[in-house]
Amino acid sequence: MTPEGADRYETQVDAGIIAATNQDLVAMVRRGTFRADLYHRFATLRIRVPPLREHKGDIRTIVEQRLETLAAEGHSRKLSRKEWTLMTDYDWPGNVRQLIKLVDRAVLLGMTITEALDEEPELGEIRADTDREEQDLMPRDRRDVRNMADVQRQYAHQAWLLHDKNYAATARALGIAENTLRYSYLKQD
Repeated sequence: MTPEGADRYETQVDAGIIAATNQDLVAMVRRGTFRADLYHRFATLRIRVPPLREHKGDIRTIVEQRLETLAAEGHSRKLSRKEWTLMTDYDWPGNVRQLIKLVDRAVLLGMTITEALDEEPELGEIRADTDREEQDLMPRDRRDVRNMADVQRQYAHQAWLLHDKNYAATARALGIAENTLRYSYLKQD
């Protein structure tokens, strides 16, 4: 920092920015709803935090830690084998926060995990609607209508990335010839 009127630095500042989002910034850049230059400033080190449903082995550890905290506050509770199974089998659309909230509610209100989970369906519906919107290629209004060739190129490019940039595997998955994929959909301008 340079104080006003000073001709040299008096204080060195080493700062970094940590940012998190649940949005697909790459897709937003492609749609023009997020600035590409800002994305590249933020995307220096990307860390993907998988949803709880992808690492269900952590559920027991998280719940045990939360039960210890609640016990220290005077709210002791043991869970049955059936309750552990229910929590492991559940999809957890709200991830770790939902799991902790559910355990807190069950313990503090004297509910079973089954009763607490029975109150959760509305969250599953929210996630299902969100997933459907993200996967839906249909335009919702005139502004969403895109050039078909651009849509096909973007779809093919995403499929190619998902197949680890393997042209043959991507072409098979899309049901097109490899040359068509290479020279029609993935050609570099």
